[in-house]
Amino acid sequence: MLCLVRQLSHRPFVVGLYCGAKKPASLSDYLQDFVQELSSLLLTGVSHGNVHYALEVGCFVCDAPARAFLKTVKSHNAYYGCEKCTQKGVYTDKRMTFPIIDASLRTDEEVRQMTDEAHHHGPTPLAELPVGLATGFVYDYMHLVCLGVCRRLLNFWLRGPIRKGDSVASRLSAGTVQQLSRKLGKLCKCIPTEFARKPRSMSEVDRWKATEFRLFLLYTGAVVLFGVLSDVVYNHFMLLSVGITLLISPKYCSAYADYAHSLLCLFVEQATHLYGDDFIVYNVHGLTHLAADVKHHGSLHLFSAFPYENKLKELKKLVRKPSCPLPQIIRRLSEERTAFSKISFVSEDSTVCEREHSDGPVPDGYHDAAQFAQLNAKNDKINIKRFSDCCVLVRNVGPVKAVNILSCWGVVYIVYTQFEQVQDLFESPLSSSCMDMYKVCGCATKLSVCAFGDVQC
Repeated sequence: MLCLVRQLSHRPFVVGLYCGAKKPASLSDYLQDFVQELSSLLLTGVSHGNVHYALEVGCFVCDAPARAFLKTVKSHNAYYGCEKCTQKGVYTDKRMTFPIIDASLRTDEEVRQMTDEAHHHGPTPLAELPVGLATGFVYDYMHLVCLGVCRRLLNFWLRGPIRKGDSVASRLSAGTVQQLSRKLGKLCKCIPTEFARKPRSMSEVDRWKATEFRLFLLYTGAVVLFGVLSDVVYNHFMLLSVGITLLISPKYCSAYADYAHSLLCLFVEQATHLYGDDFIVYNVHGLTHLAADVKHHGSLHLFSAFPYENKLKELKKLVRKPSCPLPQIIRRLSEERTAFSKISFVSEDSTVCEREHSDGPVPDGYHDAAQFAQLNAKNDKINIKRFSDCCVLVRNVGPVKAVNILSCWGVVYIVYTQFEQVQDLFESPLSSSCMDMYKVCGCATKLSVCAFGDVQC
């Protein structure tokens, strides 16, 4: 069990550990200490130094089986398995599907009172906490979208039927799949260092990680699928890509939440016609509830499972032998806490220039400035020597190519050249420039300068 305090850090910390061959037999025993301690903290708050802090629970982030276990409700493959709405599923071709997109929503009070007996197995200890049992348990897009819907689409294109019933989409030919893999391979040199993984071939899709599906859905898919899929199927994919892009962005999620909801609902509606009735499984249906979670809790990025999965990976590395795994982890965590408390860290907000050089180019008026090839900041890394790390978006200018980094008078400057042509990458269902996505061509020779603070991304 992990917890993350948004205002203090982006790294989760351990609240509780459990080890066993299966889930705990008693949910009450499993959650008892957690519920008691959290109830006390919510009531009394926390004092640090001379400051007293009040606490509140933001949301619970789990995958579908874990949510069903913690809330003691029916699983995602049951007839009444949807945790957000009351629709009864339809059993189709050995799958439970949820084709309705406008069923009545469950309220926090209804879930707390267990008014829908077909949905609940019994009471949950979490009902003692002041958290919404419907709105407080979010649909995590890492599992729901990346490992769920996006993977399902790729599997259909690679291994689906050539033609099934009245469905329009069909499996791609072997030559088309090879073409798609080649396109992904060519993009490897274009992926910035902020991305953990480079694109891999379609033949390795079974080994893709969630970050690779995210990269494909939000960035590379719109490029490599163009001209490969039919227009109808490609436009359908773009409904999903644009809808999730809007909800994942802190900049757009509030203003475009309703529009993104309409796009995702349209994606679900059209999916039945394109891929068949059995395509609308729990994950696909869950797309219709994502915008509501965003309205309650902020962008999808704020309540995704990615930071928690990264923390679990670190915990697994602390286990060196099969016997006594929990004591091993506890000892290592205690050692880390003791060691790190004696180390002073550089602020995450600091900007560091590296790899000083004298190759230029330097505009007039900046010849006394120190030149650097690389800049490292909290959320950005610019490297003028690497094609994948030199393109930035400058406020009130647009996309540009960074050609030098200067430091003078205590200020960091970016020397850049503008592109000769800047166009929308796509226009449907929304112009890509509305989301700061562009197709560019050619570089002008004129040099311009801006402060690093004007670089948006």
